[in-house]
Amino acid sequence: LIAVWHRPYYCSEAGYSHESLREEIEPLLVSAGVDLVVTGHEHGYERIHPVVNFTVQAHPLAREIGGRVEDVYVNPRAPAYLMIGNGGAAQVEK
Repeated sequence: LIAVWHRPYYCSEAGYSHESLREEIEPLLVSAGVDLVVTGHEHGYERIHPVVNFTVQAHPLAREIGGRVEDVYVNPRAPAYLMIGNGGAAQVEK
């Protein structure tokens, strides 16, 4: 199950995380079994392990898939987060 919205509530950039949104929505995501949350807004890329209330719930495990070893999450208890806001804004450097 994947959830998508604009502004992240887990983000390393100061001022872009939304604590009140996280407190309201996060319990719903966990109880619904959401696997992945995709956000944007901040013009960069971050990925975060499955987390609840800023506490990591799972780390990937090495598994052989199709002859290759891949790092995968096995039944995490919380969604992983992707912030992929790489494009869309004019970046002016001075």
